[in-house]
Amino acid sequence: MTEEYRIFFNTGNEGEKAVKPELPVILALNGLIYEAASLKGTVAVIVKEAVNEDYLDAGSTETEWHLRVQAARSHVMLAAMMDKEAVVWSSSYGRIKENYSAGEDDPDYEDDFTGEPVKITVDDDLAFVKSLAGLGTVGVWVRDGYDLKAGEKDSGAKEEGGRYTSISDGQGLIF
Repeated sequence: MTEEYRIFFNTGNEGEKAVKPELPVILALNGLIYEAASLKGTVAVIVKEAVNEDYLDAGSTETEWHLRVQAARSHVMLAAMMDKEAVVWSSSYGRIKENYSAGEDDPDYEDDFTGEPVKITVDDDLAFVKSLAGLGTVGVWVRDGYDLKAGEKDSGAKEEGGRYTSISDGQGLIF
């Protein structure tokens, strides 16, 4: 199996020298900088960091969906620590609450949002990654010329450096 992701840089290690990335996606999460070979590898990092499960061995799209939901719940908590409001969302089900057995009128589920919460969309890998990047709990940059949505491996997968563009705000990084 080809390497889907790896730690690229640890922001907590003083004096660590950054090297040029080789893979087409860069992901910043929890003080670590990863590089990934694909969208699925990017989601695998997010799921592994959030719920310590192996997304690459999920076995079915239904299991992948459930793993995205679990990871999204973790990012709702990260957002709260950043004074942001977020909910887990599916276009098929609407808001996915944390307690399936609680009724809509349960006082523990009264929404006290100050505005419209950010929706962490779990429908598919791309929507999931884009919503987390938009929320600000992860940073994701893609090598210019690489189509994240197509899910294809980067033709220059071992090409070092280049320009990477953020999927949330269009800002670039050059290595």
